[in-house]
Amino acid sequence: MCELAIANVPDDARIGMFATPKSYPALVRFSNGAGHRQSDRAPDVRGIAVKVFGVDGKKVIPGMEDETTQDFLAIRTSVLPIKSAEEFITLLRVARPQALLPVRLIAALGFRRGVQIIRAALAGMKAPQSSLAGTSYFSALPIALGSTAAQYAFTARDTPAPIKLASANTLGDELAARLRTSPVIYDLQLRFYTDPTATPIEDASVEWKSPWITVGTLT
Repeated sequence: MCELAIANVPDDARIGMFATPKSYPALVRFSNGAGHRQSDRAPDVRGIAVKVFGVDGKKVIPGMEDETTQDFLAIRTSVLPIKSAEEFITLLRVARPQALLPVRLIAALGFRRGVQIIRAALAGMKAPQSSLAGTSYFSALPIALGSTAAQYAFTARDTPAPIKLASANTLGDELAARLRTSPVIYDLQLRFYTDPTATPIEDASVEWKSPWITVGTLT
């Protein structure tokens, strides 16, 4: 079992589970972006999902208003290749068959924008892979938090260092071996909306220019 501990949250973001310092039980799942099982050596999006238990308050998902859980999803890039929900839907629509994705994406969004998305996506998937304990994960998109908006990150305390993907299950095997001897800890960090230029809400391809603030830990 894992633990998410909330600590020092700025006054204007003290809402929901961030309202007071508290520790919550949690489950953590590491994943790839592909919808099927494949080797760790295949380039892919890497992500983390954190399910937190014991979170009071009404939820917004229909049918789950009284659930006492809250989910955090994050990937290892702090921005997305796509700018908007419209581009995301377009990408999903042209993704099959995969071999025709580049041609269909360029046809849908134009040559320049299509190539920009493809290059950015490939760069993210082919970035050097560290161990899971040494990889930081980002929301990439903002969430509403009280009267403002924020992005969140699970920032690895281990020093990032490329890992040799010697087998299909290198990442999971290495993490399991590490957890037999010591805990793995990430700092839960937030960065807040400041203005439309420095921290745009509606363009997921732009890196926010606001400082990260540590508000808790994930162990």
